[in-house]
Amino acid sequence: MSDVITNFSIRKDILAIAFPMLFIQLTVFGRTFIATYVINQVDIQATASFAVGLGIIQTIGMLILGLFSAISIINSHQKTISIIFNNYFIPYIAISFVISSIICFFLVGFPKISYFFKISPAIQHDVNLFLRAYIIAIPAFVFASALRFHLLSFKQTKIISISNINGFIICTLFTLLFSWKPWQMGTVGFAYATALSFWYTLFHLLHFAWKNKLLPATLKNMGCKLNYIIEILKEGIPMSLFFSVESIFFSILVLATQKYAIEYITSYQIVIQLVLFVFIWPLAVGQGVIILVGNNFADGTINQNITKIIKNMLFIAIPVIIFSIIIILILKQYYLKIFFVKQNYINIGILYIYPMLLFLLIDGFAIMYMSILRGLRKTLFPLISIFICYWVIGGCIIMLLRLYTTVTPISFVWVLSFSSLLRALSYILYVRKIIILKN
Repeated sequence: MSDVITNFSIRKDILAIAFPMLFIQLTVFGRTFIATYVINQVDIQATASFAVGLGIIQTIGMLILGLFSAISIINSHQKTISIIFNNYFIPYIAISFVISSIICFFLVGFPKISYFFKISPAIQHDVNLFLRAYIIAIPAFVFASALRFHLLSFKQTKIISISNINGFIICTLFTLLFSWKPWQMGTVGFAYATALSFWYTLFHLLHFAWKNKLLPATLKNMGCKLNYIIEILKEGIPMSLFFSVESIFFSILVLATQKYAIEYITSYQIVIQLVLFVFIWPLAVGQGVIILVGNNFADGTINQNITKIIKNMLFIAIPVIIFSIIIILILKQYYLKIFFVKQNYINIGILYIYPMLLFLLIDGFAIMYMSILRGLRKTLFPLISIFICYWVIGGCIIMLLRLYTTVTPISFVWVLSFSSLLRALSYILYVRKIIILKN
């Protein structure tokens, strides 16, 4: 009977974080989707400029989120809020300020280094305008991200969801407004609309945190000790690099496909967006697991509960992934027909779907076990594993296939699934080793 109660409590704690995080990611997805549709109504060049500029911003965003994810992990390991305030709060602010300054400097200087990206002059002009306008949003995004993970460590998911919903509405409305006459700003209008939504989110979260005494009443006697800054960076930098390794690998996969017919590139992009959308759920569950593992570590119950947490994590996440795979298989033709009229595009898209779904299932396990490791503050091993499995093994196989065989690029995705399998197995074995050592 006690096991049933414990399992129910674990699932409840995971879902308490997972559902709000799922909704947050959906608002981010919806914001980009609506902006893409609206900007596409301007002209083709505006859409191309938006794609290039947004790619740069999203890469920066993933680096920031990877770094600041350390905040929720570190906070959840502390026994009292006073320890967080006295030791970590000022370092959070200092790191946020430095990151904001570096990113703004990069965006201002982007025109001077943009020749490395080999962008056409017309698109480059629009991208430069977009990035410079986006500078207004950067400080708010950085500090709001740090504050969001600070609140997340206290399981304040409701306010995070509300602020993201309101921010989504603000961004959507002003994107539409700035796209109409007389402004017709295109990508720059989206940058301004995003800035408004981020600044709203920052002040909304600040007000809530202050009202609920989740911010220090005074900064007196608080220092900015180097060892705490190093601890945050040591925890966060591996995750920033982790997200970068995976993101760059996907980009190289597209580049490796460019020598083939355009149908392969287009079909790949459409299918990967569908699969990545399903990844929202295991990522959300994983965030709940990170907080739960950290809390159990702090109160000394991690040894008794780690196995139960893993079982309940898989119980929550895997059925949803399998159900999603079945739905995609059933509706694959209808989904592809939304984007393609020509049958050859649809046929290639269907060929892509099968290895992509295998990748979805395997990487779902990888995400789950990576969350366990992050909760245990074992961030270096996932970085090493993904680098070896994706870049060394997967990357070399793809390059050999591309240079010395006549196979289609669909084989590249089968290699991706194989690389992900190696990565998932390494995580599972490493977690198993940790559990054995703890017991």
